[in-house]
Amino acid sequence: MGVRGLQTYIERDCPDACKSVSVKEIADKHRHFYNCDPVLVVDGMSMINRLYQNANLEWIYGGQWLQFVKVLEEFISRFKNIGVSLVFFFDGTISAEKRDEWVRRRVSKYETIAGIFQEIKCTLREPDRQSFQLPTAMGTLTRFATKELGAEVVQTDKDADEAIAEYANNHREVCGILSQDSDFIIFNTKTYLSLMHLDLQSLRTIHYDRDCFANRYLKLSVSQLPLFACLNGNDYVPSEKLRSFHQQVSKNGRIYLAAMAENMAEVVRAKGWTGDPNNLPELERISLTLFGHPGSATTIQNGLKSYVIGINLPVPNVRIQVSPEFQRTVYDHHLKCLNTFIFNLMCKLEYESSEPLEDHKSDLPPSALVYRQIRQRVYGVIFNQYYHNPSEYTFRENERISIKEWCAYYGNYMVHPEYIKPLPLEFWD
Repeated sequence: MGVRGLQTYIERDCPDACKSVSVKEIADKHRHFYNCDPVLVVDGMSMINRLYQNANLEWIYGGQWLQFVKVLEEFISRFKNIGVSLVFFFDGTISAEKRDEWVRRRVSKYETIAGIFQEIKCTLREPDRQSFQLPTAMGTLTRFATKELGAEVVQTDKDADEAIAEYANNHREVCGILSQDSDFIIFNTKTYLSLMHLDLQSLRTIHYDRDCFANRYLKLSVSQLPLFACLNGNDYVPSEKLRSFHQQVSKNGRIYLAAMAENMAEVVRAKGWTGDPNNLPELERISLTLFGHPGSATTIQNGLKSYVIGINLPVPNVRIQVSPEFQRTVYDHHLKCLNTFIFNLMCKLEYESSEPLEDHKSDLPPSALVYRQIRQRVYGVIFNQYYHNPSEYTFRENERISIKEWCAYYGNYMVHPEYIKPLPLEFWD
């Protein structure tokens, strides 16, 4: 999800840290140096937004799916023609630490979507593309289309940014990361290439140079960039809670990165902060400076750790009694993108859905509620709650299971999840 304002700041104020490059030249140099076929890691959701908008496809009335698949096929072919393979990564789960930010972003879209339908009613025309929203379910459907087109697809068991950075560092054939997420400026990983600036004909784009940005413009080391990101605000350290600190370091009293960056970097240098997530005394001092008390050291620590590559978190277990082989199958199918929801349901008892393009002022209930009973029956099948007729149904331990549903729909501000019980699926001869 990234560091708000970072890419804009670099593009406007740090010209030597964002350079026009040829993907083909980068790949050719990598091939020659490492004697292997180059691979680009692609941030799947960033790619969908870039390709769909660039193709100028319809987006209000369900989208042009077949046309988009053709665009996707051409995208993969262009890189294949220069000898570059693509590996696509898609978010497979949302960490508990990022849930608040995920909710904030979903809720912020409610009024945007309401405005889209209000404009259609008032003008009888489609809104301009500044209001663009991806058609419903594009993220899920594109995963399967990409696999069918022969590309490698990975669905992550943790935050996709971290999984991408880790994969890139662990695979020598990876020559770069193609995304539009400023967290890849912060991660100490392979070359970060901009999807937004990618020319699909020439395959030229912008390279955000983290070494130049850190050393020349901030006068910090690359290892201190995670701390800089936390001081600015990221998915773990909310910028709203940093308002007082930001007003202190802003050159003009306004809170935006260009006005704060140099002074924030100066604070880091002056206080000698290293940004070591394991240095608790330093984290408490940072918390005292940012928030006026040392009690938020853990928040800062979580923010810093989110940029540490290679932390091997334990894989969550299936929440009902199953064989080890079944556990491995659930996990393996998730990573290979054979299904999109089973892992989160069985291991985290969670289901989530983003905001759909629907008119909340119509007489119809939200689609998330329309389909809830169907989901409940599916939960019943997954957690083995079924019976052949009502007289056969007896209480069992799995009946105590509740699914935490995070369904974004107008009026649901998701302060807490909705706890939904599985329902038994009835069978009749």
